[in-house]
Amino acid sequence: MEDLKHLKVLVLDDEPFMNRLIAQTLGTIGITSILQAKGVDEAVILLKGEQTPPDVLFVDLEMPGKTGFDFIKMLHAGTAGVPADTPVIILTGRSDSDGVLQAKELGVTSYMLKPISRTTLENRIQAAVSRRKS
Repeated sequence: MEDLKHLKVLVLDDEPFMNRLIAQTLGTIGITSILQAKGVDEAVILLKGEQTPPDVLFVDLEMPGKTGFDFIKMLHAGTAGVPADTPVIILTGRSDSDGVLQAKELGVTSYMLKPISRTTLENRIQAAVSRRKS
C-alpha cells in the first residue's frame, strides 16, 4: 500500500460541514495538504493559483450554480486549472442511476455516497493514485 501522506488534494463541496469532515478524515489518513472550496468558481481560482496541482480531486455533485459535473467538464476541457487526467472521486448524497451513469460517461475515477468511512476513502484514494501511475 502506498504512503498517501505526500498527496495534495482538493475538496470541493458547498457544505462547510462536509468540507471539514472530509478534510478531517483525510487528516486521519495522514494527508495534510488539503485545499478546500465551496463552489466551482472558487475551486478554479484556487487551483489556477497553485504552483503544484492536487493529486486527487474530491467533488460533490449537487451545488448551487455550477455543479460537480460542470467542474468535471471544465477539467476535461482544460479550464479547471489542473491536468485533465487528475483523478476525480465523487463524494455525493446522490444515488440515482442517472448521476452514476453521467459520472461514468465523464470518466470519473470513483463514485462514493455520503456518509464516507475512513477505510473506504483510503482505499479509493489508493486505487485512484495507482490507476493514474499505470
